[in-house]
Amino acid sequence: MASPASTLPPFAPFLTAELRAQIQPDEWSACTAAWTSLAEAHLALPDAEFAKRSLTDDSIPAFLSAFSEEVGSASPAILGVATGVQLPLRRAVFDLTKRMLLHPAKGKSVAPAVQPLLRWEFFADLCRVHSKGLVVDLLVALPATQRAALDASLAALKKSLTQDLDAGLANPPQKLRELEGRLDRLNFLLARFPPAGVFLLAGSDFLDGLIACFRPTNPPLRRVLVATTYLCVAGLADTGSGPAAGPNGSYGPLTDQLYALKAAADAHRAGPTTADDSLVAELVTSTPLLGHLERQLGKNQSAAAAGRAKAVLKELATFRKPGVGLRQPARRLMRKKVDKGKGVAVDLGVPSNEMHIHRMQQITQVQDLFPELGSAFIAKLLDEYKEDHEQVVAHLLDDSLPDHLQSADRSEELASNTGHRQPAVTKSIAPPPPRPAQVPTRHSIFDNDELDSLTVDASKLHLGKQNPGRTADDILKDRSGAPNKAAILSALATFDLDD
Repeated sequence: MASPASTLPPFAPFLTAELRAQIQPDEWSACTAAWTSLAEAHLALPDAEFAKRSLTDDSIPAFLSAFSEEVGSASPAILGVATGVQLPLRRAVFDLTKRMLLHPAKGKSVAPAVQPLLRWEFFADLCRVHSKGLVVDLLVALPATQRAALDASLAALKKSLTQDLDAGLANPPQKLRELEGRLDRLNFLLARFPPAGVFLLAGSDFLDGLIACFRPTNPPLRRVLVATTYLCVAGLADTGSGPAAGPNGSYGPLTDQLYALKAAADAHRAGPTTADDSLVAELVTSTPLLGHLERQLGKNQSAAAAGRAKAVLKELATFRKPGVGLRQPARRLMRKKVDKGKGVAVDLGVPSNEMHIHRMQQITQVQDLFPELGSAFIAKLLDEYKEDHEQVVAHLLDDSLPDHLQSADRSEELASNTGHRQPAVTKSIAPPPPRPAQVPTRHSIFDNDELDSLTVDASKLHLGKQNPGRTADDILKDRSGAPNKAAILSALATFDLDD
C-alpha cells in the first residue's frame, strides 16, 4: 500500500479573475476546499518527507505565487466566508509558505521549490494578503541564505527602478505605466517591512531618481512617487535610526536623507518651475512625514543625537504649500432633530455618502499610502483617532490598531444611503464579470496630434520658459525672423495697378 506522501497530487494553478467569473459558486467552493486539503496534507508531513516531497514539487511555488498575486489584487473576500479569525485556505497557504521559507537550506544552496519564492514581488503580494505581524515575523526569521537571495532581488529592482526614474519622460508610455505598477506594488512591502526602505535608500541614487522623475511626469505616477518616498524615509526612521537602534541610536543616515530632500527643494525653488512640480513640497504637504519623524525623534533620550534632524525638519516645514493641509474648520452647531419614528424605514448602519469634504480629503490621503484599504474602514479609523489622519497612518504602519479594528473588513467601502431600503442581494463567491465603464467621449481640436498620440519628441518639451535668460532687447536685435524687404517689393510688383 502506498504511503500518503507518495500519493499527494500536484497543486492545480490558482484561477485568474477571468476563469473565476466563468464558474459557479459551488464549483469555486470545491476548488478552495481541495487546495486547503492539499496544503494541510503537505503541512502534516514529517520534516524528512517534507524536504523530499514538498521542497521538490514545482507546482507549490507556482500556486503560492499566483494565490498571493490574485488575492492581493482582488481581496480575500474571493476565498469565501471566514470561519473564525481568518479564511481556512489563506491560513493554510501562509503556514505552507512559512514552512517552506524557514526550512533550513543544505549548505549555501536553496531548495528548488523555495528559490522562485525569494523575489520581492512575492513578498509584496504576501504583505497585501496577510497582516503586518505575520509577514514581519516571517521576514525576520528568514535564514541567512534565503535572506541573501531576497536582498539580491531587491538590489536588482533598485538598479532597474533607478534607471527608469532617471530617464523620466524619455521612457515610452507603456514603460511609464509599468514603472507606476512596480512602485505601487513595492509600496506594500515598504509599508509592512521598513528595512526594505532602508535598503533602497542606501546611497543617494534612488532618492535622486524619485526627485528627478517627479517634475515631468503624470499625476497618477506622482502620487505613487510621493508614497514611495514617504514609506522609505519613514522606514529609515523606524528601523535604521529609530527605536530599533535603542534610546541613544544614531540619526546620521536619516539626517543625510533629510538634507538631500532640503537641497533638492532649495534647488527647485531657485529654478523656473512652480512649487507644484516639487516632490518635497508635495511630500511635506500631503503626507504626515514631519509629524511621524518628530514622534520618532522624541523617543530618543539623547538631545544631541536628534538635534540636527529636528533642525532640518523645521526647515522642511517651510516648503509646505499654502492653503493645503490646514486644520479642519470649526463645524457649525446644529440642533439635533427629535426622531419621532415617522420617516421612511432605512437600513441601519449604512453610512451616508454626503460627507464633509475634509473627511473625503483625509480618506484620500490615507488611501494614497494604503490603496488596499476601503473608504468605510478608513472612516472607522478616523472616528477612532478623532479625525487625525497622521495618527491613523502611524498606527497602520505600526500595526497597533485596537482589536475591534484588527478584525474589521479592511476592504469595506462606503455605501450610499438614499433613505430607501435596498433589496437583498444574493452573495456570490465568484466575482461578477467586469462591466464596461460608461465614460463620455471627449472631442477637441487637439485630438490625434503629437501630444495626444504620445509620439512627440521629448526634445521639444521643456519646463517653464524655453530661454529664461532672453530679454526684449535680444528679441528686437534678432533679425533672423524679420521679413525680407526685397521679397515684399517683388510681391507688390506682381499686382496690377488697375486691380
